[in-house]
Amino acid sequence: IEVSRNDSYDYSHLAFTFRGKRAEPMIVTTQPSKKTPVMHEHEGQEFDYILSGTMKFYIGDISYELNKGDSIYFDASQQHCMRAVGSVPAKFVCIVI
Repeated sequence: IEVSRNDSYDYSHLAFTFRGKRAEPMIVTTQPSKKTPVMHEHEGQEFDYILSGTMKFYIGDISYELNKGDSIYFDASQQHCMRAVGSVPAKFVCIVI
């Protein structure tokens, strides 16, 4: 199932109908923007693996630039957000546990 949460993120849920799951795997696409996206938080932990493009990842007061093949694993209860850098969207596997 595909969901557009807002102008910043498009989600493709990979296990939407799986019952009793302990993780939510998704493919997420974020569009290039000069603006810092709105920070958010949610329960659990999150693992992101960059499939294509370059992504700026913000967590708290820190930011990282992630490229194809990079990954990050973090406590999702911390304020975080991401955006594509450059002229092409960034696509990544996101697993919320």
